[in-house]
Amino acid sequence: MSGSDSSGCMWGYRLSVKEVVVGFHQITSALMLLDQAGMVHHDLHLANILVTRDSTAWKLVDFGNAYLRPSWGSPPAVPEMM
Repeated sequence: MSGSDSSGCMWGYRLSVKEVVVGFHQITSALMLLDQAGMVHHDLHLANILVTRDSTAWKLVDFGNAYLRPSWGSPPAVPEMM
């Protein structure tokens, strides 16, 4: 996929409000699917959202910190959080 992350000014091009709304709809849809599967991304920030050059596809990436949520809904104990 050719593009950039969403954290900076992409290619000197500003996104329109419509492009941002459509893009964030794609990301929230991905997060809903993860939630339905019992997964937590756990590292959501702008650098982990890739956007194609034409701004039509936004992709959630970097699942290195993702985990399956326990069945009772609590996140697992993470040493850094203790």
